[in-house]
Amino acid sequence: MGLGQRDILMSSKLGARDMRDKVIEAFPPLANGGGFEYLHCLPNTRDLRVIPHNYTICPTRLKAFIGKGKVFISPLQKDIDTLCDFVANDVSYYYSCLCLIMELLYRFKRSV
Repeated sequence: MGLGQRDILMSSKLGARDMRDKVIEAFPPLANGGGFEYLHCLPNTRDLRVIPHNYTICPTRLKAFIGKGKVFISPLQKDIDTLCDFVANDVSYYYSCLCLIMELLYRFKRSV
C-alpha cells in the first residue's frame, strides 16, 4: 500500500528540520510515526538505498546527490514496546529488554 506519490517543492534555503516539516506536510500520517528516512534508487536497478545523512541537511545537497532521480520516503517503525513486564527470575523479561535495547541502539545509529 503506501501513502502515494507527491511532488514536494523546497526552497534551497531550507534546513533539515524545515525539510522534515515539508515532508510531513505532504504526508501527514508521518507526523505520528517513528520518523522516516530518505531513500534513492540505484541507476538501472530497483534497489533502494538510504541517502547518507550529510546529504539530507538541505535541499541543495540532496539535489546534488540525487541529480534527476527521485527521493523515496520510508517510515521507520512506530510501535516499539518500551514497557517490559517484570517477573522476577524470568528469562523472557531479560530477553525482551535486551531486544528493546538493541532496537533503540539500531535506531540511534541510523539517525546519526
